Amino acid sequence: MNRTNFLIWFFILFFALSSSVAFGQNRRQLERKIKKYERELKLTKKLLQQTKQQKEKTYNNLLLINRQIELREKLINGIKKELGYLQNKISENEIIVSSMQEDLKEIKKQYAKLIYFAWKNSSPYEQIMYVLASETFNQAFMRVKYLQQISDYRKKQAEAISDIMDLLEKKSEDLKQKQQEKKQLLAKLESERQKLTQSKEKQKETINHLQQREKELLNKLRKQQKAAAELKRKVAKLIEEEARKARARSKKSKSKKSKKGSNYFLTPEEKIIAGNFKANRGKLPWPVKKGVITGKFGTHEHAVLKGIKVNNDGIYISTVPGAIVRSIFDGEVRKVFEVPGKHKIVLIKHGNFYSVYGNLKQVFVKEGDKVKTKQAIGTAFTDENNKTEIELQIWEGLKKVNPEYWLAH
Repeated sequence: MNRTNFLIWFFILFFALSSSVAFGQNRRQLERKIKKYERELKLTKKLLQQTKQQKEKTYNNLLLINRQIELREKLINGIKKELGYLQNKISENEIIVSSMQEDLKEIKKQYAKLIYFAWKNSSPYEQIMYVLASETFNQAFMRVKYLQQISDYRKKQAEAISDIMDLLEKKSEDLKQKQQEKKQLLAKLESERQKLTQSKEKQKETINHLQQREKELLNKLRKQQKAAAELKRKVAKLIEEEARKARARSKKSKSKKSKKGSNYFLTPEEKIIAGNFKANRGKLPWPVKKGVITGKFGTHEHAVLKGIKVNNDGIYISTVPGAIVRSIFDGEVRKVFEVPGKHKIVLIKHGNFYSVYGNLKQVFVKEGDKVKTKQAIGTAFTDENNKTEIELQIWEGLKKVNPEYWLAH
């Protein structure tokens, strides 16, 4: 292999190794997302099967199907992206294999010349004459070493490149096989998506049914909005009371450690908890082991009633009946209360952050209890339509934030 080929191979292999690291990292992240989508789809299917036990066409069924379609599209897009990664890697390996095959041909050609040379100089007399024909002692010495090493060296070089080529070909075949498996999976998912779309078409019957009961839906929505407003009022009042107590502690201790413009005075312990809570944004555990988000934070259009907007102060998570509700972080239970339409509520303080858990059937904690991350605080409420759903709110002081951004993805 000449110097030019050596440099080419150096850069090809360097690029291949570098891209392999990035490829592996990106693919692992993508696989984690795909597994998450698959778990949520499995749970959504289970929740839909549970609601099918009820003859009544429900609004929650529509939300679950919409969520299922959204997850299915994300899953399909994820698999398409993974196929792209695989195809790029296959193309890269094919280029390397092709280049190695050309080098191997050249080495074999040189090796054939070497065999011919060895045949022509096979007798000891000819080898001696070849060495004696040297013009200097140094040249003679090098010819002796050449005769001893060149054949073995060329043979080993050819074997090494052949082994590498076999390895890369196997890797390329393995990637092609994986790509074929992913294509089959994608075809299956596309088929399931079509079936899901057909299910959604059938679900239009439910929408039509619900639209015919528009007055009943509006009344139900007003009750929900009234309950949400009452919960918001109580939570804000509790947080304001916490802030008032904090200011009183601050004045009493004559501390100057509170931030300028802040209405909150935090003890050293509370500062650590608040800092850790903030540092874990996007990593906090879910309040239930298994759940799918069926009600998003903020203002959005009602799924059935045209021209009607719904505003959520938190997120709604559908889960299985009897699900245990857990604290999303270390903190202190500051209040346990009830709101008509929201059932039992637990408010937990994490420094100047607060987590609110609504729609609980049972509560296992009381005011003043210190709780740990993932500690059970109650059970989820299940309604007459077999719908089990909890509400999670996160407040930073008196500011509501989107819990979806804080929970682990």
